[in-house]
Amino acid sequence: MKNAFLFLVLFFPLFLTAQSHSIKVGTAYGTTQYDNGVGFGPMVGYEYQFQNKWSASANMSYQDGGSTIYQRSRGTIGGEEYDNSFSLAIEEQSYYLDLIAKYQVTRQGLKLGIGPSFTYALVDYPAYIYSDRGVLVQVEMEQLQTLIPSFNLGIEQQFKITKAWSMQVGGIIRGAMKKVKPYSTTMEDANGGWGKSTTSVGASLALNAALAYHF
Repeated sequence: MKNAFLFLVLFFPLFLTAQSHSIKVGTAYGTTQYDNGVGFGPMVGYEYQFQNKWSASANMSYQDGGSTIYQRSRGTIGGEEYDNSFSLAIEEQSYYLDLIAKYQVTRQGLKLGIGPSFTYALVDYPAYIYSDRGVLVQVEMEQLQTLIPSFNLGIEQQFKITKAWSMQVGGIIRGAMKKVKPYSTTMEDANGGWGKSTTSVGASLALNAALAYHF
């Protein structure tokens, strides 16, 4: 929250002198921050244009990504072969708010941006798995809900269609500002095997395309 407040303090004077505005609607394709699950999602944005080069935007997007836990466990006990291999899907939903200060570096509409991002992540994951010869006998699911503050770096190219309309394509990468609570999965099998995996927050990358209206 301190970073968001600092952002507003630094850029509020520019808001008062805004010369033009734009709203945009589009889609984003990228990864989630816990499991790097890949998926599509909608995106909406609002942007203030200052004089010639500077602008500031607030974008909201959603991504529903997933990943899969794999276990490969094969061997022989008492002369009998066993196979405890299995896979289990994990679902992650990410809601993003990106606040970005942009600078136009070329006359053709190429912009570079930086700012804070806030991700609300919901992860449905297995906290405990017990398997017998590849059959999931017991699975205990839990949900992790957390807010992830991040820094973002972005690039955007604008293509003018008319004076009022444009097409925008770009990309953004987000990296967590601080250590965020991980989640863990404990796995056991009927042959006495035991293991534990821990998943932490990493960087997320998204590519986006949007249609913008300027007024």
